[in-house]
Amino acid sequence: MRIWLHNLALLFLPMLALPAWAEEAAGEAAETAHAGGGDQLPQFDIGFYPSQLFWLLVCFGIVYLLMGHVALPRVQKVIGERQKRLAADLAEAGQASERAKELGAASEKSLADARAKAHASVTDLQQKAQAEAAAQQAAQQGELNARLADAEKRIAAARTQAMSHVQDVAADVARESLRKLAGIDVSPADIKAALDRADREAA
Repeated sequence: MRIWLHNLALLFLPMLALPAWAEEAAGEAAETAHAGGGDQLPQFDIGFYPSQLFWLLVCFGIVYLLMGHVALPRVQKVIGERQKRLAADLAEAGQASERAKELGAASEKSLADARAKAHASVTDLQQKAQAEAAAQQAAQQGELNARLADAEKRIAAARTQAMSHVQDVAADVARESLRKLAGIDVSPADIKAALDRADREAA
């Protein structure tokens, strides 16, 4: 503010002395023009220079004041607002970039977690399927073993029963043969005991 007042004072102080000098120079110019017949153009006449300089300084001062207090502050204000807006846009762009990086990291983490969960689920399903298959195979093997044992029991019972029938038939045949050939009537118990002894001796 002080610098501006100083410049303004330096600008207008010479203008205070210009009116008197301009009147004196105008009078001399008029006398010269009257003596010379007025052949010289005004813009080339030295007598008009003070008034021209006076109005030049006045116009310059007005333009200086307008530029310094109206135009330049507006330009500076526009530049400042533009710089603020640019800084705000840059800050917002930086924040958006950080948010994008955070979202990218979060999405990558979510994808990795989803892959890990899917892998764990597949492994769990495979283990369950293997366990179920093993249990089913064990159950089928147990059922098959039970059926085989039952079949072996039935076969053994059938063999025992068949052998008992064979012994009965053999005893009947031997008794009938002895009765017809030798005329000896032997009881079935004696014949069976004889066959048992023969089996033991053969074994």
